[in-house]
Amino acid sequence: MIVSALQKEATLLVGVRDELDEIRKELQIVKSFLQDAERKPVMSDVEKAWVADVRDIAHQIEDLIDEFMDSAPYMEEDDLVGFEEESRLLKIWLMDIKVDRAVISVVAMGGSGKTTLVAKTYKDETVKSHFECYAWINVSQTYTRDDLLRSLIKEFHKTRKEQVPDDLCTKGFNDLVEFLIGYLKEKKYLVVLDDVWDINL
Repeated sequence: MIVSALQKEATLLVGVRDELDEIRKELQIVKSFLQDAERKPVMSDVEKAWVADVRDIAHQIEDLIDEFMDSAPYMEEDDLVGFEEESRLLKIWLMDIKVDRAVISVVAMGGSGKTTLVAKTYKDETVKSHFECYAWINVSQTYTRDDLLRSLIKEFHKTRKEQVPDDLCTKGFNDLVEFLIGYLKEKKYLVVLDDVWDINL
């Protein structure tokens, strides 16, 4: 009975993530439309109003996706058994970084608790105090480079309680990169990419 219930819940979660990937694909089409519309030299007032409405809806959809991903369940700290040493080392590495840029990879089999380990460290106020801005991004198999950069910008602004740029949805790859470089200049930042499937992302 318990096993059956767990299997059903797992199936539902997988189904939700599949639906989420489909929504992301459709959202990408909407973003492409917005980018084309922004490049149009002349638009009527009706067209401008319609494009603005579509942009607002796209922002709302992105926010809902982010809220869902943020609410993804983690194990409680008491359930994090056997990772005490790894957790301690991860904190030390993060708080004692001397180079301009460092990458720490946490790799293990699915369901082994690596996300919980990193989430516990990420939420630690002592760790957060060492960074001016931080972002946790749940990466799916359908993520594009543009999606990733937009999510980073949104998360950085969210954690610093700043207004997200209105034109974020219509920025292309080069503009997003340029914006991020300018935004992060002279800042110490922490980025967690969870559930990465492609090392070339």
